[in-house]
Amino acid sequence: IDQNNIEADLRCLPVFLAGCQRLVVFCGSTYLSRLWCVVELFTFVQVGCKPENIEFELVLRQGHEDEDSASVDEAFAHFDARECSCYNQEDKDRMLGIVQAA
Repeated sequence: IDQNNIEADLRCLPVFLAGCQRLVVFCGSTYLSRLWCVVELFTFVQVGCKPENIEFELVLRQGHEDEDSASVDEAFAHFDARECSCYNQEDKDRMLGIVQAA
């Protein structure tokens, strides 16, 4: 997503993802806290792709593997899209509206 042209790329995101058979996610401790990341996962499934075709690869800091792994597990266990961060509140409101409408 081009951060300088978010509106245009957001409209194209379904097209980008519909052409994918698999989605590989490099998931670190902050992945599920970023709304753009979550919207990409949501869109992948909404365009008809199967959730089982999402492959999560953990990204763990050297020397902090246990801590980071526990953080990712915690993020999945208590996930709430409304708690995700987004630089622009207007973008956040728009994306959450799309998710809620689906």
